[in-house]
Amino acid sequence: MWNLTFFNDGVGRDEVSITLNVSAYDSSLTSSPQHVFVRSIADYFQWQHNWKLTLTGVTKSKLLMPLVQVQCAPTSSLGSTIEFPFNSLVYSPLSQVLNTTNWTLPTSEFSDNNGSPIQFSWADLSSFNPGPSLGAVIKISQNNLTDITLPSGSTFNSLSDQAIFACTIDARWAPSQLYFQPFVDGTVHPYVAYPNTNTPNLTQIQIDPSWAESLNLPVPSTSLTTMETIVQYLVSKDLENGGAPILFLPDLAVALGTTITDGLARIGWQEHFAFTSQSGTDSVFLTTVSDNGTQLNNISFSADQAANWMHLEWKVEHYGYGYSTSTYTVKIAMAVLLLHALLAIGHTIVVCRPWRGRVWTCDAWGSIGGLVVLAMNSRPDDRLANISAGIALKKSWQEVVKIREVGQDEVELLVAEDTSFGERWLGKDGEKLRANKVYRTDLGK
Repeated sequence: MWNLTFFNDGVGRDEVSITLNVSAYDSSLTSSPQHVFVRSIADYFQWQHNWKLTLTGVTKSKLLMPLVQVQCAPTSSLGSTIEFPFNSLVYSPLSQVLNTTNWTLPTSEFSDNNGSPIQFSWADLSSFNPGPSLGAVIKISQNNLTDITLPSGSTFNSLSDQAIFACTIDARWAPSQLYFQPFVDGTVHPYVAYPNTNTPNLTQIQIDPSWAESLNLPVPSTSLTTMETIVQYLVSKDLENGGAPILFLPDLAVALGTTITDGLARIGWQEHFAFTSQSGTDSVFLTTVSDNGTQLNNISFSADQAANWMHLEWKVEHYGYGYSTSTYTVKIAMAVLLLHALLAIGHTIVVCRPWRGRVWTCDAWGSIGGLVVLAMNSRPDDRLANISAGIALKKSWQEVVKIREVGQDEVELLVAEDTSFGERWLGKDGEKLRANKVYRTDLGK
């Protein structure tokens, strides 16, 4: 897979190309969003920071992007015709053409060898119905190709020093949705790069060879064009110097697919983008945005002004967390969480609120273990005499236990009850602990 990113107007545009192995390893599939829509998303982001923007449609219809399938095959350099392949094309109706289909052009339509090692020409295949959008013919003159074989359908063809390759190019408009997450990256992506091969009614793009030639400009300081330079690089990479010849056809298909797809994606990208905004309850303004995202003008808006404009349909999303009660498991989970919260709140209230003058908390001892040792060192109490084998009555838990001073520097747990005369000890003498007095610990005090 080739994933290219083109940056214009401060935003990236994905162009994705994959090689196919349908009847042979000789074809590719390429797609890319149209740059006019990519820039529209980027311009809209100027006013919607940290949101995920999705372009869902255009003027109440589907948003489209170019989808280009290419298949290349070697053909005889001695024949009078050049045959263009079709058995690896995956989108209908060309995927369903009969095996007896014959897309051929006379070899004489393409110039003879002019002494250049690489010759590239576009082929007009518009006379075939059904037929592809365009074709390409590549002639290679090399002295070291005779030992190389390349796949051609289910067979392999041996190359000669004068090799000819024919490529079929079929371009179509495919439905798409684009999204932009500027807090993730600066590139606009399609949700799906390639539609399902069973997608019906993909409109074919008719490509005139003269338009395609605008993508094949001469390279300065050389005698080669852009496409001839690319082919020369692929010959050096795959057919020479111990390369992998089986990669030449898919690499050639990818090169043609990305070139045509990028050219189609740039159509109309210089058009301006505008959005409407409301001021108060009645006034609506139309703001036109420049190529770099700055405002050009801001005028009062009326529907007639934009009657012939292309209207874009958006979906704006913001990431967050939340619960939905759409399933029973979620409802049960929410009920458990609410019950837990109620228990926690109730426990907090009981512990923190004085209950009949009693406070249920104490921070004098730092651990439960310290209180257990204190209880072990305290004298038995008549009130708790009959509970050594277990506690079954609620009133036993209602006994008030306090820590009091007994003797000079000892403390014990005492069972006490509050009366109108104050605390009443049950058969024991004691008094409240005194502030700043040091009592015995395992440290000696």
